[in-house]
Amino acid sequence: SDLLFLNQPYKNKINGEDNGKTVLGWYLNKYITKNTSDYFIHKDLKGFLLRELDFYIKNEMFNIDKVEDEDELRFNLRKIRTFKSISKKIIEFLAQIEEFQKRLWEKKKFVVSTDYCITLDYIDEKNYPEVLKNSLQIEEWKRLGFVEGKVDVKFLKENSTLNIDTKFFDVDFKYQILSEIEDLEENTNGVLINSENFQALNLMLEKYREKIKCCYIDPPYNTVHSEILYKNNFKHSSWLSLLNNSVPLSKEFLMPISSFGFAIDDYELHNALLYLNQEFCDYEISVIIVNHHPQGSGGKLSRTHEYYIVCSTKKFSPLLGKEKERYEEDRSFMRSGTGENNYRIGRWRSFYALLYDPKTNKIIDAEEPVPLGNIIPKEDKNCLRRIYPINSREEERVWRSSYETGKKRAQNGELFLSQRGAVYQALVHDEKREVLFSNWMDSKFNAGQHGSALLSSLGLGDKFDYPKSINTMELGITAQTELDKSASILDFFAGSGTTGHAVLKLNKEDEGNRKFILVEMGEYFDTVTKPRIQKVIFSDNWKNGKPQDNNGSKKQIIKYQSLEQYEDTLNNIDFSNPSQETLKVKDYKIKYMLNIESRDNNVFMNLENLENPFNYKLIINGKETTIDLVETFNYLAGLKVSKISKQTHKKTDYIIVRGKRKNKDVVVFWRNIKDLNKTEDKAFIESQINDENEIFVNSDSLVRNAKPVDLILKEELFGGI
Repeated sequence: SDLLFLNQPYKNKINGEDNGKTVLGWYLNKYITKNTSDYFIHKDLKGFLLRELDFYIKNEMFNIDKVEDEDELRFNLRKIRTFKSISKKIIEFLAQIEEFQKRLWEKKKFVVSTDYCITLDYIDEKNYPEVLKNSLQIEEWKRLGFVEGKVDVKFLKENSTLNIDTKFFDVDFKYQILSEIEDLEENTNGVLINSENFQALNLMLEKYREKIKCCYIDPPYNTVHSEILYKNNFKHSSWLSLLNNSVPLSKEFLMPISSFGFAIDDYELHNALLYLNQEFCDYEISVIIVNHHPQGSGGKLSRTHEYYIVCSTKKFSPLLGKEKERYEEDRSFMRSGTGENNYRIGRWRSFYALLYDPKTNKIIDAEEPVPLGNIIPKEDKNCLRRIYPINSREEERVWRSSYETGKKRAQNGELFLSQRGAVYQALVHDEKREVLFSNWMDSKFNAGQHGSALLSSLGLGDKFDYPKSINTMELGITAQTELDKSASILDFFAGSGTTGHAVLKLNKEDEGNRKFILVEMGEYFDTVTKPRIQKVIFSDNWKNGKPQDNNGSKKQIIKYQSLEQYEDTLNNIDFSNPSQETLKVKDYKIKYMLNIESRDNNVFMNLENLENPFNYKLIINGKETTIDLVETFNYLAGLKVSKISKQTHKKTDYIIVRGKRKNKDVVVFWRNIKDLNKTEDKAFIESQINDENEIFVNSDSLVRNAKPVDLILKEELFGGI
């Protein structure tokens, strides 16, 4: 009977009309719509609905043809007032829910976990025994392909590019290693963040505002051929909303002279250019065609290319490639052109005698030019012979340089005589940068050979589709950073990590100190993005998942983090029981339930639970998890960390963070204040203070001039909302 019911016509529950679908068909359609439509939180739902309400009333309810009929007009106005009154209540209800969701979305999220991958050349050899007895770390090295045989102290000494992962070690060892590194953040080469990109950008903004020279993203192309984690069946408007969620925020990271790179193919090129021209209206926009798939793919037309769009600030230099190699050239010092300026009559101050020593055959000086009309002296001067720019036809020409410059060149030994007695200049050409063309056609840009095949060589080939060619990213980063070897690069659609790989490769090639920040939300963060960075640090030469040497990148520190997500925030919302007084308030169910009754949740920063900052918990992915308040504060306060350490005083653990904030030296103390002796606490903290301008502590303290971290955490968590 149930099967027969599902096959019956579905009738509208309101008017009983048959919509042409069976019951089963209607529910299937509802399911498909729900799971293929994209839902966004409206930034101003109330304003939007009120405008739509006014439009509807004016166009659908108010009949201008009946204004002369007073009875009809009065009836119509009563109907409109009633409709508008009810509608506004519904709008108010919906808007408060939407505003609450917006508040949760825009809330800066907590750092859930922070760990580091650190090469062994940063680790003191006294710590090697601790590393060797950590079976989890050894197994990880084997899984990554770093190790096959025995691992001992000798092996560690011979493989300085091996990187330890602090997640495998206890807290004490982790902080011991970190405390031995000076200028921790300055020496951190890369940051990997596992998060949805808006949440990551929103949290990082205070720390990295106007610090990024180059931003590059490779968002989903919105086609059926790139089926990655993101929905690729976004409608055009939804795809643009996806971009508009993060691109405007990312602009605040860019330095005054900087660039923004964007990869896209034909399917969304038109919309991408419209959007970028609007968002970067005061930037110059360049479009590069990259022949990334020379074998072609697609339907009616076999497409071989995609696009690399660069938006650069007005003062940004022309887009150029890598430096060319330095080379030397010998060039005739006498001008040979036919114009008047190549002769004495046209430029007499460049007609002068070079003086050379016949004993050594070296040109060592020059004398003042001879004015036009004067006879030129040709006899020797103090045993030095004169050479004038007179050719074999006895024509009085000129030297390439003015007298002042020619004299310096002669005295510096830059001029010399050939065997035939002609004067030459030795030129050393400094590195010049390659000119970039708008078509990148070389085979090195082939994403198959230098993207997919490269991932396969690293042993990661079956875990990510369509990675970029490493050469495309190297050239792109070079162009987008104006060859700044200390630039910071941001990629918040990091994918397989090609951007980070390219930065490491460039730094190794030219001994640069570029830094990268990669943001990726996908599950392959742990299976592709992070392992790729670890692998290329150990060795840049891999085959079939095996390193061919250990000649990777030395002195590397990579910080990686996971963040609370919007879904986690929703899962942590818990509403307290209302008091009798609040129940009497009009609209209680909406306003009070959403705001007042949820305000003591940990997700909103419960100050009472800050007494023990090392045990502050949230539900993350369905599990109760201790979050990282120290790193959360560092982001919210915009603190650039120079030193972090863990110390114990009278059985109380202290995490001490030193750094800079708004050009001031800062020190932050974190400790569990439960059963804490405030006097002893004060004495210890004051013994650790140097010349810092600002002192922060969690919860209460007796320390003079110390500020509570609580206020910054509470204020900045909802900053700007």
